[in-house]
Amino acid sequence: MTTNQPVEFKPRINTFSDRVNFVINGLGSVGTLAVAAHYTNPYIAGAALGTSYLIVRGISGFLYKQMESEFENTPASQLPAGSEELRADIQKMSEKLRLKKTPNLFVFGDNKWRYRGQPIKEAFSEVFCKYANAAVYGINSFGLLTSNKLLTNLSSEEEVAVLGHELGHARAGHAKRHITINSVSSAAQIAGSVNYTLKFLTSWVGFEAYLVGVCGEVAAQIGLGRLGFKSKNETQKKIIEKTSYVAKTGAIFAFSAAKGRYDIIAAWGLATGLTMASKYFALRDSRYCEYQADRIGAEVTGKPRALCSALRTLEDMQIDDISYEKGDSLETAQGRKKFMRFKAWALEPTSTHPTTSHRCKRLRKMVRRLESASPEAA
Repeated sequence: MTTNQPVEFKPRINTFSDRVNFVINGLGSVGTLAVAAHYTNPYIAGAALGTSYLIVRGISGFLYKQMESEFENTPASQLPAGSEELRADIQKMSEKLRLKKTPNLFVFGDNKWRYRGQPIKEAFSEVFCKYANAAVYGINSFGLLTSNKLLTNLSSEEEVAVLGHELGHARAGHAKRHITINSVSSAAQIAGSVNYTLKFLTSWVGFEAYLVGVCGEVAAQIGLGRLGFKSKNETQKKIIEKTSYVAKTGAIFAFSAAKGRYDIIAAWGLATGLTMASKYFALRDSRYCEYQADRIGAEVTGKPRALCSALRTLEDMQIDDISYEKGDSLETAQGRKKFMRFKAWALEPTSTHPTTSHRCKRLRKMVRRLESASPEAA
């Protein structure tokens, strides 16, 4: 016997898989720092950890406190016409997730923040006015940020699903988690950088090697510029940065090998390896946090299909906005959409978010779970 009422599932905040992945990413970050301490200097690694934590925690804490202060003192936003029920849905989801306080919802209009023009708000205005977007900010108390563009292009179920995802981030404490892992990752990078800097500064050959590396980097940038690569284009800018770094590394390695200074090669290689490893685990953890927030949001709403639909719609809108800015023809726009999706898949290991297709694949498993309990639920 089935009913028309959605099946209620108690949101699972931390599953066994969540804990395993947190341990893997945490140990990976700590292990990278341990390698840095072993091959550089324990005191340098310790000082780097303390410095990076103070910087990351200080900046994040300041921004979050500023946002929290505004959430406390700013009245709830006036939602677009027809969205009055959204606030009630947010309160219901907050109660299910046992948040201490229901977050206020702040909506960005077409070109500016709807309320007082505080600098902290202006930092988000362009992102939320230009694109359909949503986010949650805060450590102890939270606020939901979204754009009028998102609310006017998604269905009511999709709106709730997206905000449920953001509340999932809040309930799982992802802000504190990011601060911790990013601090450890930054410490490993700082230790590696200090180590090779000392190599460059404590010998004339090291200084020469660095100058040769800079010349290789500049030569690569000039060469790519003559080939038509421009730093204003985000994709081409990344190609310029990566290619020039490879040229710089190759020049340093070649010069150091010619001088017989393999210790300089080892120091630069160690710094590069520590940077890549620490970023890998930090980004891997960020992507898994997105999966976790997807699951929590889908369980608290009971509508995983709506979240998948919203993610696909938002992805299409973002690509369409880029095509509009470029003045693409219909055929070019379709080609750009295929290319952007392939690019997202290929570069997923370097991204903070999983691809939409991978997120929807997990959500479809939840759809089957819900439909097995009630065909009307999902």
